[in-house]
Amino acid sequence: MKTSRVSYCSGRVLSQAIRKASTLARKHREAIDAMAHLLVARYGCLPNDVDCDSFIEATDYGHGGMSLADLDAEMTQRGYPPRREDAE
Repeated sequence: MKTSRVSYCSGRVLSQAIRKASTLARKHREAIDAMAHLLVARYGCLPNDVDCDSFIEATDYGHGGMSLADLDAEMTQRGYPPRREDAE
């Protein structure tokens, strides 16, 4: 069985990668926090609280995308349709 060698990574390069990941994680958290009150206003709860997996996959893990229509449909299936005054 052939094993591959991993090339050496300098401390500087790894430190830069860690800083970049940390910065992106902070920006992600800020974006999610800024969206929370909008979600509560529209649905009365957060999609994460009712296991809206597609939303979690899209916003926490970056898998796929989700439109507002998709989110409305999924939240409605879970018993949390968009509030009438907020529906578009």
